[in-house]
Amino acid sequence: MDNNLPSTAQQIESFILEASPVLDDYYEMPVGSDRLNYRQLNPDADAKLFLLGRVTKLQSDTALRIASRLASEYGLGALLPEEPVAVTPRQYRPEGQGLGKFPWEK
Repeated sequence: MDNNLPSTAQQIESFILEASPVLDDYYEMPVGSDRLNYRQLNPDADAKLFLLGRVTKLQSDTALRIASRLASEYGLGALLPEEPVAVTPRQYRPEGQGLGKFPWEK
């Protein structure tokens, strides 16, 4: 990692390096149900693929929680869409709140 990069760029670079093995596993699979099953069984991978912009819909509430944590940890909130992305099978519902925005949105 280049230590001369600004802090935000370093965080993004760290995340990309952490997520790279997920991309390798995901793209080695044939397109279709194998990839979808992989994401459903691996919410961590699903969250990373989502944050990298490789998929547009998270497959579980667990993946959403992981994506939220990673977005906060790596400062990725500004890179996410302004509108919440649909989550299968339920919409995200922050604890104690009604349906609403993702935790990283203001």
